[in-house]
Amino acid sequence: MTDKMKLLQRIHDATEALVRLKRGEVPSAEELSAAPLLETWYMTERQGFLALGGTVFGHPTLPDAAEIRTSCVLWIADDQRAARTVSRFYRLGTPLQDLLATEH
Repeated sequence: MTDKMKLLQRIHDATEALVRLKRGEVPSAEELSAAPLLETWYMTERQGFLALGGTVFGHPTLPDAAEIRTSCVLWIADDQRAARTVSRFYRLGTPLQDLLATEH
């Protein structure tokens, strides 16, 4: 698949996810079980857009324990246990803010 086709597929998938989320649907158990886990996550910026940073596990193209910044954030669950970016859903583990709060 070419880079252009991959980008178009990501946009299509993100659009479909946003339509479902707008209807009040949550990600399916299957989607979340396949989603990478982002630990010690935090809000950040990437190219002028809101993104998430943290340590990722189970990503399809990145090694476990890689420090990443995601693509643009489209949605974060009210309970902050899941998020959707342009590229994919993520399961959200412990926020960095919570870890820092316990150290003080």
